[in-house]
Amino acid sequence: MKHDLQQLAETLRNAAYSDGQSHKLDWSLYIVHPKTNDGDVGFSGGIWKNDKKEYKSLHLSFSETLGIHDVHIYTKKSEIYPQIKKINNDALKSLIKKHFGINEFYGEGS
Repeated sequence: MKHDLQQLAETLRNAAYSDGQSHKLDWSLYIVHPKTNDGDVGFSGGIWKNDKKEYKSLHLSFSETLGIHDVHIYTKKSEIYPQIKKINNDALKSLIKKHFGINEFYGEGS
């Protein structure tokens, strides 16, 4: 099964722009390694809030064959959940909403 990188990028962007950008979140998604012998490209990324009052972050890995995997969630720079080995995009959205207190992702109400 081939997983969708574009869908993941839109999820992270829409989370960062959620609730009229009131959460002041940043996001990134970048290549960790180019295509390997198995034909897979590895990506890493996440979403975070880092200000004087609060630190929260969610980091993840992605590949077209594995999908979203190795998700880590941090607050106050300590991991708060056990590492999530594998997760689909809908479950990732729910996790992001819960962790960052998001009511509505950018584009959901349109």
